[in-house]
Amino acid sequence: MFRLALRNTMRNKRRTILTAFAVFIAIFVVLVVLAWLLPVVDDMRVNNIRHMYGNIRIRKADYTKYEDVMPLQFFIEDAEVLAGKIEEMQDVTHVECISTIYASVYIDGEMKSTMVYGIDPTVSNFTQRDDITVTGSIMGKDEREVMTSTKFLYDYNLKIGDNITIITRTAQGGTNGASFKIVGTIEANDAALNVDIIYMPIDRLSKVAHMDGGALELRVEIVDDNEQESLINSLKSMLGEDYEVVSWHEISVLYSMINIYNGMVFLIAILFFIIASTLIVNTTMMSVMERKKELSTMASLGFSRWKIRLLFIEEGTLISMFGGVASMIVSFIVISILNKTGIDLAKFGVDEVEGWGFSRYSYPFIEGYWYFITTAGMIAVSFIATIIATRHIKRIEIADALREDN
Repeated sequence: MFRLALRNTMRNKRRTILTAFAVFIAIFVVLVVLAWLLPVVDDMRVNNIRHMYGNIRIRKADYTKYEDVMPLQFFIEDAEVLAGKIEEMQDVTHVECISTIYASVYIDGEMKSTMVYGIDPTVSNFTQRDDITVTGSIMGKDEREVMTSTKFLYDYNLKIGDNITIITRTAQGGTNGASFKIVGTIEANDAALNVDIIYMPIDRLSKVAHMDGGALELRVEIVDDNEQESLINSLKSMLGEDYEVVSWHEISVLYSMINIYNGMVFLIAILFFIIASTLIVNTTMMSVMERKKELSTMASLGFSRWKIRLLFIEEGTLISMFGGVASMIVSFIVISILNKTGIDLAKFGVDEVEGWGFSRYSYPFIEGYWYFITTAGMIAVSFIATIIATRHIKRIEIADALREDN
């Protein structure tokens, strides 16, 4: 029966190609959708940790309490020393000293308000990651040099080498200003950072804002999320009640949204799976039902109805396997190419959604087991569709079917 089923698939190539193509398209669409959407959701989590909060954020408790008025007096003293001690703790991979303030910039006789990030350029996630593109040079650790986002230069018609004057509040409640040279730009894959931002060496910002070598917060990255709670408890014991120690999911408005997005991705995949399954079912049933005369001829030659049904099931399964294997191979090639080239999500309006942690470029990727799960699922759908379609065989009158022109 298997050889006969294989011969039948080769005999009517048009029908075989049409049915196999339905399976091919169904699997291809589901795999590409998953490969595109899953990394986007994961990027939101990674970008929030790298550039917004860390796995754990440490501040002075009073700073958070009065954050709306930017109370710079509640800075962390000797921040680098404290960061070094925390970095020696088990499961901690990186601790970054950060000061984020709003300042005024004097440009062409006008004052512009912008965000200033105080970072250590030698170790910062903002300059030392693979998803960061630096044009020009990296600013010195304690120099009168700054870097900006590319958008900042564009918006204010500036260029690398220009000087700007930055005026900010100080920890004593006054104001202070200094001139800086723009030595480079930072272009981040994280769309939330491609706004008007100035990056300043944190040591220099500390001097301008009179924070005496301090920082406004520490961002702690860890190896294992499962160790987060125990590490938070250890840090609270070490730092005392004057400090606020929180995990990123406690303060990120996106944490719950990321969980919802994960669910939405799988709902979308299931929806595409159902639509694709409908295509397979319709194609398979039409393929079987249009062959009444053929199966009636086989019955008249002595084939029992259950053998005819088994033949059609084997044939349908073979065709779906051909389409499934071809789709797996093509999907893998297409996803691999897109993973290298990336997809520019700015064309879909990602740059307009600030602060959500979307990366501008998405690099589709999917774990290998998804290829087999999706393909097996579609082959199973095709198998079930063939079984349902061949149930009609036992109700077909042989003499009537032989008189049909099909």
